[in-house]
Amino acid sequence: MLFKLHWELMQLAIAQSKSRKGLSAVTAATYGAFNSAVTAWHVVDWAWAALSREQKKLVCPTGKVDEFKKGLILDCPELGICQALTNNGKHAIATYGPSLKVREIIGMHSVPVGQLRAGDPIRTIQHEIYLSDGGVEQPAIVVFRKVARFLQERLLKLGLLDDLWKVASFFDEPAASH
Repeated sequence: MLFKLHWELMQLAIAQSKSRKGLSAVTAATYGAFNSAVTAWHVVDWAWAALSREQKKLVCPTGKVDEFKKGLILDCPELGICQALTNNGKHAIATYGPSLKVREIIGMHSVPVGQLRAGDPIRTIQHEIYLSDGGVEQPAIVVFRKVARFLQERLLKLGLLDDLWKVASFFDEPAASH
């Protein structure tokens, strides 16, 4: 499930880069952001299911999944954003994360004729998705990468990932290509 989160984040990054060229990719980026949040939150359920009864008692004294989730959100508030997006999307009411704000910017910009080369589009599309909770606004993909790195670290500590994940950097910002 954690690798699925990696895949979702890659799809989001690809869709965001393509959204500069066409409006259809804007929708793909929006869905990609939602899918990233849902997958990140589902990793928590999968992790809980993978823990033995003894491990569950060690991780949280009550041995209850809700306490496990609360503890993770305390350690990674951005995970609470994923919970809110997932549950609000599922239940169609904003009952989780009342301070959560989602801002999507879509704008078209003409490219000056003197800057165009053969084959260049005559316009570009600005598309950005921002999430804020408690007044701190960040690009959605940054929020989801923070959550993914946190989950990777926590699942390693719980012994739920193999050694590949100790050296993997799936959730870092991709290096800029020159």
